[in-house]
Amino acid sequence: MSSWFGWGAAPVAGKQTYDLNETSLIDKHSGEGDALLTTLLALSDATEGWEADASYTTEHVKVFRKSNPGSTTTSLKSIAVVPHSIEQFYKDFEDLDIYKKWDLMLQSLFFVEKKKHTDENGKEVTYVVLWQKFNAPTMIKNRDLTLFGKSAFLPDGRWAVGFKSIVDPKKLPEDPAFVRGELAESGFVLRKVEVDGKEATEVTYIVQLDPKGWIPTWAVNQTAGEQSKVVVNMKQELATRY
Repeated sequence: MSSWFGWGAAPVAGKQTYDLNETSLIDKHSGEGDALLTTLLALSDATEGWEADASYTTEHVKVFRKSNPGSTTTSLKSIAVVPHSIEQFYKDFEDLDIYKKWDLMLQSLFFVEKKKHTDENGKEVTYVVLWQKFNAPTMIKNRDLTLFGKSAFLPDGRWAVGFKSIVDPKKLPEDPAFVRGELAESGFVLRKVEVDGKEATEVTYIVQLDPKGWIPTWAVNQTAGEQSKVVVNMKQELATRY
C-alpha cells in the first residue's frame, strides 16, 4: 500500500535539484507547527461566523461555511461521528490508498519531506511537506498544493493533523499543468465521544482554500460539495474494514 507520506514520483517540474546539506523545509517551518495546530483547534471549536449549509448537511454530516469578505478563500467545516476509536484509525491518514477513497478529488499526493519524533508523553509527532494534486471540475484547470503539516496527540486527548501552504520555488516548483492554490490553516481534528455507551470519534474536517486563477461560482460550489463528503466517505470506508 502507498503511504500518504510515502514514496511516489519525485514532485518536481523539470530536473531541479538541491543540496542535501541545506536546511530542510521541515526544519525551516517546524517552529510554526504548534501555532498551526492551535489555529486549527480554534477553528474546530468556534461557532461564531460559521453558518450551517443546508445544501450539504445530511443525517450523516453537518456542514458549515464561513464568509470571508473581500477574499477568494472558501472556508468549509464538516463534522461527523464515526463508530470507531481514535486509536483504531488515526494512522489511516498516512495511507494514500485509503485517503483517496475519502477525498475523491485527490489525484495524487507526494511525500517531499517527513520527520517523526516522540513527545514527552511517548506519543508520536509527525512533520511533513506534501505536494497534492487535485482533479478540478470539468473545463477547469486542475489545482495543486504544496503544504507543510504537523500531526500530534494533544494534551486533552484529541488528535489533529494540520496543513498550510508553503512556497519554495527551488524545492517546490510550479507545474504548468496545474494552478497552484493556497491553503490557509486546514486539516482534521479527532475527538473522543460516546455513542450508545460505546466509544466513537467526532471528526471535524476544515478546509480554507483559495483556488487561485479563474474559477466560476458553480465550480467553487461543486468543489465545496465534494469536500463536504470527505468525512462521509471516510465513515463509509471505515465501515468496510472495522
